[in-house]
Amino acid sequence: MIDHGATTIWERWDGWTSEHGFAPPTMNSFNHYSLGSVGEWLYRFVLGIEPAPGSAGFGRLLLRPHPGGELRWAAGAYHCVRGPITTGWRQSGDRFEFSAELPPNVTASVRIPSDDPGKVRDLSGHPPTDIAEFPGAAGIGEAVFEVGSGAHQFSGPRIGFCHR
Repeated sequence: MIDHGATTIWERWDGWTSEHGFAPPTMNSFNHYSLGSVGEWLYRFVLGIEPAPGSAGFGRLLLRPHPGGELRWAAGAYHCVRGPITTGWRQSGDRFEFSAELPPNVTASVRIPSDDPGKVRDLSGHPPTDIAEFPGAAGIGEAVFEVGSGAHQFSGPRIGFCHR
């Protein structure tokens, strides 16, 4: 798909081939949701990028990564109408680190899961503005930070439901 100029996931792996050109138009979507839903899950849950409830146009975000299993790190970017939204996290030893970069005129509620959310800090030294429960993980909390455009880094105690 990429070799043929695709910028989305096609419904068919052979939607266009050098041998036959385009597949029949009755079965040839060039932006297929069933495969794109996997990408949406990666952005929302692994990278933690999603629009805040009730917001439009990615002007307000909820940045909430969901680390777990054997995955020890993730990094990526979502290119929205306002510019790139970049996040990355790493689970290493007894620390969990998260970084985010937001385009101009974008704000976010950053929610960092932790066994001890009161000890999570943004690296400029600011403590969380709130402590909440991490959804779906009994006994795990999350440190909540309100941030604006620019680069941000957070560090805190590891999350107990992640494997070392």
